[in-house]
Amino acid sequence: MINNDFSNKNYKLKIPTKTKTFVINSNYKIKEKALIERKYVFEALIMRIMKSKKKISTNDLFEQII
Repeated sequence: MINNDFSNKNYKLKIPTKTKTFVINSNYKIKEKALIERKYVFEALIMRIMKSKKKISTNDLFEQII
C-alpha cells in the first residue's frame, strides 16, 4: 500500500541523466534561434543604412553598425 500522508524532510529527488541531456539540447536550440533572430536584425540594420546613404564604403558601413 502507498501511504499518501508520508512526509520526510530529507527527501531527495534524483534526476535521470536523460533529462539533463534534454535540458542541454533545449538550451542549444534556444541559443541557435537567438542567433538566427540576431542575424535578421543585423540584416535589417544594414539595409536601412544602405538605403539612407545610397553609396557607402564597406569601412564606413562597419563603423555605423558598431
